[in-house]
Amino acid sequence: MDQARKFRARDELDGRGLIAQAGQTIGGRIKFFRPTDKGIARAQRDGLGVKSFQSGIVHEYLLCQILSDE
Repeated sequence: MDQARKFRARDELDGRGLIAQAGQTIGGRIKFFRPTDKGIARAQRDGLGVKSFQSGIVHEYLLCQILSDE
């Protein structure tokens, strides 16, 4: 998926209230997003699993990037 398409998808989910930007960034440039309660409910209704990690947003982001490349 190219970056422009990824950003459009993220903006659409954000606009619908399914994800929200987390407070933490890297260097003020890399933004992190997490599913909202509404997003989690929608994912579960659609039969998608939602996993959260307690190790911090940066580790969660990197782990998700690695898993999505497999």
